[in-house]
This record gives sequence, C-alpha cells and structure tokens, in this order.
Amino acid sequence: MKIRICKENRDKIQKALDAVQGRCKERTITVDDIIYSVKDIEDNLKIAKKAMIGIRVVSDQCCQNFPNAYKYTPYSTQYGMERTASGWFLTWVERRPTKRAGNQYNLELTEDAKKALVERFTKF
Repeated sequence: MKIRICKENRDKIQKALDAVQGRCKERTITVDDIIYSVKDIEDNLKIAKKAMIGIRVVSDQCCQNFPNAYKYTPYSTQYGMERTASGWFLTWVERRPTKRAGNQYNLELTEDAKKALVERFTKF
C-alpha cells in the first residue's frame, strides 16, 4: 500500500484505517492524526524538504504506559510513512502492541537528513 498523505486522499486513507481498526474503540487514530503527524515531523526537524527524501517513520499516536497489574497486551493502531520527492506516503497501517510513552515517532534517517540535522544544530 502506498497512499499519498494529502487532503485529497482522505477517503483512501480512511478506507485503510477502517480495514485495520474495524470495531476497535480504544487507541485508534483518524485521518487528521496522520495528516497532522506530517506537519509535526516537518516542524520538529526544521530541515529542507530535499534532505528529508527517504526518511521513514513509524508512528504510534496512542503510545502510553500501563501499570504492571494490567493483565492484557494493549494494542494501538500504528502506521508507517515515507518521504519521497513528491511528498509523504502512507506505507502501512496495522494494529500492534502499543509502545511506551515518549515513543510516538521512530525515525529512520538518511545520511542527507543526518547531515542537515547536524548542520542545523551546530550553526545557530
């Protein structure tokens, strides 16, 4: 699956979410969450879009900590994105065991992105 993340593709993204989330009620996401995550990542990285090409992201919007007494394995809807020259693309959506709080985005950076980030943080 590869769906370009933009407002025009809301229906396609929603179909992918519906197929995965089904009747789930807890730790689910919406199309707006996915669209917002693109803006959030770009705002936090603050590097040129050219340097972002090839970045892969795994997102767990509902990550949280659970007490040890919680006897079930909590699942949340998670998804993967990839930045290409033409924009961000949704590459997969699944229900997986939720991650611990503070792990909302896991980025796999390219060498160009790493160089741009080092340059950004060494010149300010």
